[in-house]
Amino acid sequence: MIYTVDQPRAEVVLGKIWERYASGQYPYKHAFTMLPQQFIPSSLKRCGAEEAWYWMVVCLWMRGGVNSTDAAKQLGVLYEYLAPRRCRNPFNVRDAAQLQPKRIVELLTRVSLGMHQSAPGWIENAQRLIDRWDGNVLNILDGVTDFEEAKRRLHQSNGDGFIGFRSKMVSMLLYFLMEENLITPFPFPPPVDFHLQRVAIATGILRRSDGDLLIAKSDREFEAIQALLRDLYLDYQLRHGLDGNRFADALWILSRTLRRRNPGNRTLQIGSYNARSTVQIAYEPDWN
Repeated sequence: MIYTVDQPRAEVVLGKIWERYASGQYPYKHAFTMLPQQFIPSSLKRCGAEEAWYWMVVCLWMRGGVNSTDAAKQLGVLYEYLAPRRCRNPFNVRDAAQLQPKRIVELLTRVSLGMHQSAPGWIENAQRLIDRWDGNVLNILDGVTDFEEAKRRLHQSNGDGFIGFRSKMVSMLLYFLMEENLITPFPFPPPVDFHLQRVAIATGILRRSDGDLLIAKSDREFEAIQALLRDLYLDYQLRHGLDGNRFADALWILSRTLRRRNPGNRTLQIGSYNARSTVQIAYEPDWN
């Protein structure tokens, strides 16, 4: 095994993080700690199949490459725009299955939402949901009481599962559905992404056993890191009796908020904007 977890260090670090979260210390409980579920469209019919499908769609924009809270906000705007209109609505699962990617891209462009490559997955997931689960996301998780079974049903693999749903996105969907009381809670690992990896790497919880820089040098190593962290975070959560969604918030908010507010993470544009060819340099703050 190339990667190892420093368990005593993990106990100290995660304990401090949870302590600060539970007591509302910085950076928690502030206006800039927005979460995707805070942008639920007011006209969304709650507590049923329509809402569950809405969260499955939102998950397509939780895979990185776009600010997750901004994406959730704009999807909410799109939902409100479409709600009163008499046209095929991609937020209706049976309408979504009949649409073409071009139409969804047009709608996404209307609300300035990127990741247009998610449009085909939106349509395909709707069709799979209709064919295999009677068009209801909640049917997928009926009777499910553990993460491995949820992953077996949702995970994208050789035509099974759903487009875009790997381990992180399975956790993300469970998070949303539990947050909105659409399914009975059960233990699951938090959605391990760039943010949750940073927490472990920056604090020295996760190390490379060969002493090299902790950088995944292949997809296999990247998967190994994610698997280790899923086990680590779930184990800590279970041993300390923590609410899974709140523990996920504690980790995610810490990394995402402080990364955005860290002066050392800024870049400066040189010259005019030229898409991907725009020249940028790192900003070097005068630390004192």
